[in-house]
Amino acid sequence: MNTMHDNRLSKVPVPTREQLAHLGLGGVAYLRAVLVDGAPAVAIFGADGRQIGLAPAAAQAAAAVVEHEMIPVSVH
Repeated sequence: MNTMHDNRLSKVPVPTREQLAHLGLGGVAYLRAVLVDGAPAVAIFGADGRQIGLAPAAAQAAAAVVEHEMIPVSVH
């Protein structure tokens, strides 16, 4: 085991969950299939987990995300 390597890694700051979420704010949107009143839909979430939109289908959700200059990422 390389203790010198381990010592360097222990000095690297570890971001909190909230800090990681803020990294993607405004740049990444997560798409997840949901049911709304029994009908399938696709929810759009920001990097912080807050729902920012809803669309009837994945293609429309992705188009809305791209239109707002974000990158859509599918969450299963």
